[in-house]
Formats: sequence, C-alpha cells, structure tokens
Amino acid sequence: MPSSSGGAGERNRLLDAGATSEATLNSLQLPSALDVCLDACGTFGACQQRAVLWTSSVFMTTAMSIIITVFTAREPNFECRNGARSTWQSCDMKAACALPEVDWRYAEGEMEQTLAASFNLVCDRYYIVGGIGTAYFVGFMAGAAVFGYLSDVCGRRTTTKLAMSLFITSAMLEGTSPSAIVYALLRFVTGTAVSGFGLVAFTLTSEMIANEKRSLYGVSTNACFALGEMSLALPLAYYVRNWRTLSMCVGAINALHLLRWNSMIESPRWLMTMRRPRLAYDALLSIARVNGRSSDAENHSMLEKLNADVGITDEEQRESEGTTSTVDSPGFMSLFAHKPVAVFAMMFAWTVSSMVFYGLSFAAGNIPGSSIYTNSFALSFFEIPGVVSTLWMLESPMGRKGTTVASMLVAGVSCVAVFFASSADHTKLILSVMGKLGISAAFSTVYMYASELFPTSNRTKGMALCSLSARVGTFIAPQIVNMGGGIPFLIFGALGCLGACTSMLLPETRGQRLKD
Repeated sequence: MPSSSGGAGERNRLLDAGATSEATLNSLQLPSALDVCLDACGTFGACQQRAVLWTSSVFMTTAMSIIITVFTAREPNFECRNGARSTWQSCDMKAACALPEVDWRYAEGEMEQTLAASFNLVCDRYYIVGGIGTAYFVGFMAGAAVFGYLSDVCGRRTTTKLAMSLFITSAMLEGTSPSAIVYALLRFVTGTAVSGFGLVAFTLTSEMIANEKRSLYGVSTNACFALGEMSLALPLAYYVRNWRTLSMCVGAINALHLLRWNSMIESPRWLMTMRRPRLAYDALLSIARVNGRSSDAENHSMLEKLNADVGITDEEQRESEGTTSTVDSPGFMSLFAHKPVAVFAMMFAWTVSSMVFYGLSFAAGNIPGSSIYTNSFALSFFEIPGVVSTLWMLESPMGRKGTTVASMLVAGVSCVAVFFASSADHTKLILSVMGKLGISAAFSTVYMYASELFPTSNRTKGMALCSLSARVGTFIAPQIVNMGGGIPFLIFGALGCLGACTSMLLPETRGQRLKD
C-alpha cells in the first residue's frame, strides 16, 4: 500500500520541500487518504460488483413502477349498441361517450383489467387518469428533494433503507385501492419513494467504485432500466391483465431488495465528510473482507491516515470512541457557490433529457398494427443501443462532455428532421428511433455526469436538484405532445440542439477522482 498519508499529507510534503507552488497543487489530482485506503481494500472487487448488480436491479424494478400505469390505467375497450339492429359492436371511447350511457358498455373483462373502468374514469372524468400520472411525478419531485437532503444528513445506507421500505409498502397497497383518490395518493407516495430509492442507491454505490469503472456502472443501471420496462410489458403485463394483481406483483418483485438489508455498507466517503474516520475505517474493513483484501486493510496506519485527513489526532480519536461526530450539512444554495454556470447547465441538460425522452415515448407510442404490449416492448428495446453506445464514448477522448453534446445533437437533429420528413410512416419512424437512441444516450450520461460534478458533501442534494429539473421536463412533455402533428417533434428537436449547446459549458470529469 502506498506510504503517503493521502492528499493532505502529500500536499504539505511537496510544499515544505519547495517542489511546487500552491497554485500548481490546486490543479493536481492528488489522492485523498480515503482514495489510498480504498485502493488497498479493492476498488472494484466482489463487494463493489455486488453493489453494482444490486443497484442495476433497483433501476430495473423501479422502472416497472414508473410505467405501470401504461397498462393499469389504459383507456378501456368499449362496446356500443347499433341503433338499427340493437346489437353490440366494438367502439372507442370517443364514439361511446357521444351516446347515452344506456347505449354503451365496457368490453368483457375491462372492469378488472384497467382502473379507468373500475373507477369509471371515462368520458368527462377521464382527465382524472392524467391527474393520477401527475400525482406520481409530483411525488417523484418531492422524493428527490426530501431523500436527497436526508441522504447528506443521515447517511446513504439509512436513507436507502427508509426509501426502500416506503416504496415496497406503497407499491403493494396500490392494488388494494378502494377509490381513484386513494390510488392517486398511493401513487404519490410511491413516486416519492422511488425517486429517493433510485437516487440514493445510485449515489451510495458510485462512491465506492473506481473512477475507471463508473462509466460501466452508469451504462449498467440505465440499460437495466430499459430491461425493466421491457420485462413489465412482456411477459408480466401481457399475462397478468388484472390491474390490481399486476400492481401487487410489481410490489412483490421489489420486496426482493430486502435481501440486501443487512449486507448494505455505508459510504466511507460520506462518513469522512461527516468527520467520522473510525466508522469510515470500519466500512473500509467490511469492503476489504468481502473483496478478500482484509490482510491489506487491517492495520493501524489506515486509521491514522483517515484521522489525519480530517485533522483528528490519535488522542482525540480515543476520546471520541463511542461517540458520533456530526457536521452541519450544506444547504441547497451552497450548490451554486462553486461553478454556478456548470450547475445551471447540468440542470438544463436533465430537463431536456427528461422532456425529450418521455415526449418521444408518448408521441411514438401509437404504432399502427401492434398491441400496447408490443409497442411498449419495442420502444423500450431501442433505449438499450443508445445507452450501451455511451460505454466507449465516455472513456474515449470525447469524455463526458463530448458524449452529452453529441447525443443531444443527434436527438435534436433527428426530431427536427421528423418535422420536415415526408408523411411516409417508415421515414418518420426511423427518425424517431434515432432521436430515442440519442436522448437515451444523453440521459444515461448526464445521470453519471452529475454524480461526478458535485462534491461528496453535496452530491445527493446536487443529484436531487437535477432530478427536480428533470421532473419539470416530465410535466411539460405530455402538454407538448397534445399539440399534435409535427409541432412536438420540432419543439423537442430545438430543445435537444439547445441542450447540446449549453452542455458545452460543463467541465470535463473523465478520469478525475470524486470530489470530497
């Protein structure tokens, strides 16, 4: 193990020796004591690999919760009475609602298959279905703020467990809702928990893995999100048509995350920012044991390095044994104290990524000749090539910034081309798919990019702020789609191109250690 006591000790040694200047040191990427100790414990051993697999599974199962209303709250199938022959024939909601109530009925099985029929949310009450979707994303926004703050104050592990428990409980209860109002309230709670669960779990794992593996980590989680969408469409929703049963199945699947309850390790990086070197040392030992590196990690010099990095002497450490040190967590405004232009650029990148991503999903969802299950599966499938393509680009000379700019530009130009393309279905479809590929790559990139932009003391709050910005895009996307015709594609294309331009203001983070 390197003999340096970390970034602080190496910095002072160089200055005392006159080897360099303060200004030069500020530009160096010297490893902190924690980075040195993590190297000794293994930066991508069995412990981190299991954490990446688990976080990827979190993204996979939470994706099911996000898009489940595509199936549980879909528009019901109707049958209308033929006035001349008094026979029943299939019809859509628009035709049914134009008739007296005695002249239409739900198709067989619809009362059990969709909550819109169960709660009679059709015709002039169909807007309530949209309100249920809004309730979920309002909760998503609230969860990013609440759990982002709790994560930086109470810790990654505690907050992850809290969000996970709330998510599983509310998801299971959705299927028991006696009314639309209760269902909307439960969807709000689920959205709150899902946002916090995914956000904090992602941060917890990202703070324990090596710099060179973070690209793989980001791609893995986002690819698994698409796999979750695909798995819900086919086979789960296709074979489980009862909306109550489907809701409970999704909740039960997420309950499998409880298996990791006792094996979850707190982020040593967060513990160091809270000036708790002894607990950080214990967390590092846990990582080392799982990685089979305990012989390298179990030594007093590691604890001395951690104490020195936060300015705690051995005597102070002995006096603080059995106590818990606390540090005031910076507020949200502290995010803008350093590089505010970069923060605003990142927020806008998330807004555009979310708006265009969900907007293309809504606008391209009505593919002729296919069922809702096939359509959803196909749209989700094309997210994966976009996400996987970033694996090489992120570690290439393009880096994080170049990948974000290029991906948004591809999405923007493709969407603008849809507006000007001929009316041939295949031309618009191909261009829409290219747009989806581009924006999927951009969304995957900015998620990891943001985790590297903010320091540990503010990382989860920074991610939460970006998630809040993304929710703004999510709210607006359906309203743009409702404009109809090619106008939505023109708007999405213009925003994609603008997002590419503003992303050029972001600093490059490829190959750099996470800021403490």
